[in-house]
Amino acid sequence: MAGVLTPLLAFASALIVLARIGQPQHGLLALLTYLASWATFLYALHGFMRRYRATQGALRLVLRRKVLGLAFLGLVLAAAGYAVFVVMPLDDARLLGLTHEEAAALVAADRVALQDAVRNLDRAVARLKEDSPALRAEPMLLSPDQRQDLLARWSELLDACFTLETLKNRHRYFYQFNYLNQPATHASSFLIAYTAFVSVLDAAAQVRALTSDSAAIAPFLNEERRAAGIPGGTLLILQQALTRPDSLLLLNAGRANLAFLETRGHFAAGEEKELAECAKRAAVAAYASLGHEPEQLLGNPLDYYQQTTYSLWFPFQEQIANTMGDIHTKERPPLVSVDDLRQLKAKMEPGDIVLERRNWNLGNVGMPGFWSHAALFTGTLAQMDEYFAGQRNLTGGKPFSQYLADKFPAVRAAYDAREGGERPSVIEAVRKGVIIPPIEVSAHGDYVAALRPRLDRAAKLMAILAAYPHFGKPYDFDFDFATDNAVVCTELVFKAYEPRAGKPGIRFPLENITGRTILPPHGIAHMFDRELGTSGQQLDFISFYDGSEAAGRAFVRDAAVFRTTWRRSKWDLAQE
Repeated sequence: MAGVLTPLLAFASALIVLARIGQPQHGLLALLTYLASWATFLYALHGFMRRYRATQGALRLVLRRKVLGLAFLGLVLAAAGYAVFVVMPLDDARLLGLTHEEAAALVAADRVALQDAVRNLDRAVARLKEDSPALRAEPMLLSPDQRQDLLARWSELLDACFTLETLKNRHRYFYQFNYLNQPATHASSFLIAYTAFVSVLDAAAQVRALTSDSAAIAPFLNEERRAAGIPGGTLLILQQALTRPDSLLLLNAGRANLAFLETRGHFAAGEEKELAECAKRAAVAAYASLGHEPEQLLGNPLDYYQQTTYSLWFPFQEQIANTMGDIHTKERPPLVSVDDLRQLKAKMEPGDIVLERRNWNLGNVGMPGFWSHAALFTGTLAQMDEYFAGQRNLTGGKPFSQYLADKFPAVRAAYDAREGGERPSVIEAVRKGVIIPPIEVSAHGDYVAALRPRLDRAAKLMAILAAYPHFGKPYDFDFDFATDNAVVCTELVFKAYEPRAGKPGIRFPLENITGRTILPPHGIAHMFDRELGTSGQQLDFISFYDGSEAAGRAFVRDAAVFRTTWRRSKWDLAQE
């Protein structure tokens, strides 16, 4: 008896939802009926198990088969319950209180919004396809304008997807319009929900195809862009929509319901016929994508695993890097003295680039090449006021220090502080984040060199202003130049001087190191050596303090010596 009652109660719970029996408490009634079906199932299972333990021989074999049959019934019951409550969720009753006239007006307005959103989505996908070479490229090999254009197109696609998700989430409760007395509204509401759903799914499949050839594009598109209103992880969320169990269930259930409603005479003409055809095309495209790219079923879970694992590993990686940066395997005073740095500072101008190295520091182990750090010299506030006095067209007609107080008050406050009696004059990314210390603190190591960009003062001012928005950001222990939420030392220099329309800059050569496209500090010295004396030279030599372990001090060297430093071994034992 219980074996018959169980499926009947499960069917009754679905019927209560569809026919809204007992409205407005039909959701609770359906849930209680479904739970009752489980109660009868468990009661029957308990009875069979008790009889099974008390019997022997052939009768026990018969009961074993019945128990297996009940177990199968339980699986069917669980799957059916999952399917019903995914396709017809009971967590919201937003459409139940509408009159027939209000419901018809809502459906008509949302149908127009759906048509606009689908057109916008198609346009955004087409524009991304035009940019497919950029999607397959390493983001840092693109110009700033190209990256900005790519982000604009990505934002356009996300806007359309957000609109469609809003429509889908509103009309996923289409069954709350009773089909018996509101058949047209019920059918139209379903069509809006299903068309919005499959349109996003189709777009997700196309984006997956466009981005699958580039591992570097994912962090770039997944980064949170607060200024543009883009949350983090958008590419991952879009890709996971393809393999979520409820997405696949809704895709199949929706297609079946669409076919059923068409047999009942719905969607036969006009705008709704066009939307129905659009939904069918998008569903077919999504199915085709899943069929031709089965690796997506594994790829998206692996992407999620990688993202989760990194978020768990990152604090340990940061702690290890911080610890290594604090460990010196040989205790002695720095070879470059504070007096050396004061003499160097007297030769420097705002916008100069500083290269640094400290021997016997375990942090050097993870850095490629001899030079281990780079910083951007800004000078003190007084120096910048004087140096940029002729560029007030870039500072709103104000002195630099006043413009800084208005535009970047936290940066201005950092310049007003003192450290070791010295005024801040450098902006740099170190393991505790992007800070503004004195050069006497930043470069108090064993080797330091200063280089001057061959740019006018306006370009240097724009470079310094481009560095300030990064102030206070954490250090990028992942060394990912494609993202902006955290920065590494040379990334700060690179992005400050990155040229774009209306902003001259320096074209630093990037290198691929352990799968990341970056600018290592020794790459700046290498570029200087390669370009020195050529028409394309971008940096001039200022000074180089070359530490000597034997002498216990640093010596001033010329450009001929400095240009060879990128060839030096990074190992401390090799230094003289």
